[in-house]
Amino acid sequence: MTNKNKVSADSLAAAETVMISVNKLVQQREQFEQNEYARSNACLYEILSGIYSNYQEASADRRRLTAVVKAMKNALTEQGSRVQSNTRALGLFVRYVFRTDRQRAYNYTCALQAALAANIPSVNLEQYFVDQGGLEECKKQFVKSEKTISKQQKISEAMPQVNEYLHSVDISVIAEFDVPPASVAKSVGEEFTFLLAKADSNGHVQVISAVPAFSKKFAKWAKQELALFLSEQQEIENIKAVDDRYSQAITNAAKQAKENSLASETVGELLAA
Repeated sequence: MTNKNKVSADSLAAAETVMISVNKLVQQREQFEQNEYARSNACLYEILSGIYSNYQEASADRRRLTAVVKAMKNALTEQGSRVQSNTRALGLFVRYVFRTDRQRAYNYTCALQAALAANIPSVNLEQYFVDQGGLEECKKQFVKSEKTISKQQKISEAMPQVNEYLHSVDISVIAEFDVPPASVAKSVGEEFTFLLAKADSNGHVQVISAVPAFSKKFAKWAKQELALFLSEQQEIENIKAVDDRYSQAITNAAKQAKENSLASETVGELLAA
């Protein structure tokens, strides 16, 4: 009987090889914490490089990775450690080797994910950590990168809607009023005229003045912020209408990116596949 989810003998054998290597890292980590922790990052970087290398080796074959993850999860569970289904596979490798608190494991995992995102070879990982100013800086880069990519994706997906809305002949005008001609002399014929206004939490807006100039950079920023706002509003509406085409496109794009990323595999996804 064939089963696409059944782990093959070859995958199990390869997984055992990875586990032997990772277990050596566990011993190395224990020695590191007992003898070198207070005086040097060199050994820490070496251990993280070992995790990085073993993770990449296991990830070359999804069934192999699944077998390794299952073995690690079972071992940690037997020791009384809870492994949540949304734990990233790379994070499980870190937890298995370090047996540490969640925050420390998260910091190490983010640093390794930053290296993965930057396509750093395992042989260059230690120097990468040094060049970036340490693990904390690598972590900051990855966290910032995730947020930036998510924001850019939302803007990109919603921008067609923004352009369609702003250039529609049927655009809904919120208000019309006159200002001194001199205030708009430099923006007549441009894409937009900017207004300075104040607003309260009830949505009441008081227009103070027209801006007597035009900026392409500001116009681009304004459209991006409008796209981000529309995207976020669409996500809220998606709770009530999952078939909405704009938010569904964002969801599908995010899902596709996640499936193609080594750094995004979770324990639950691997074991449920």
